[in-house]
Amino acid sequence: LLHPIHHSEEDIQVDFLPIKMCEVVVRQRVNAINAIRGALKALGIRIPNATSRGFAKQAKSYLEKHHPELIPSIDPLLVVLLEIK
Repeated sequence: LLHPIHHSEEDIQVDFLPIKMCEVVVRQRVNAINAIRGALKALGIRIPNATSRGFAKQAKSYLEKHHPELIPSIDPLLVVLLEIK
């Protein structure tokens, strides 16, 4: 039932490290976007569709025009999204 595991060689693991880290960043970006959309949806606000890379700019622009009172609450996460490349 249980077999001994065999680890990959260190050089192979090092080669996969950038891929794994990129996956983490993408997952975090998706989670942040979903958190913002979910919080705004609870208030009856829907941000127009945007790519995940363009979401922060579009959301900030939309909120500045239509709901500026929410900027102080949402802006910190939008700033983080702008830093994620």
